[in-house]
Amino acid sequence: VQPNKGVEAVLDAVAHLSARGISAHGLIAGKVNDAHPQSRQYFQELQNYAQRLGISERITFSNRFLTEREVADCLSVADLITMNYGSQYYE
Repeated sequence: VQPNKGVEAVLDAVAHLSARGISAHGLIAGKVNDAHPQSRQYFQELQNYAQRLGISERITFSNRFLTEREVADCLSVADLITMNYGSQYYE
């Protein structure tokens, strides 16, 4: 989880859907990247943003890397998947 990932878009989407009575849940899969100087602060800002939007109970922050099996399980049940990178730097 770091600023160039564009996670705010997921939070905004869940808030948008929830405001229209659509049951939505967001999973932020990944963890704070200790090698990135702004990652920990960004993670806290995302949690605060979810709270301000009133969707904290609709967002799960894993704050860990998922196993390949867990990723496959999440992908198989997801209605929507985003990879909203804000830069061309990909891990």
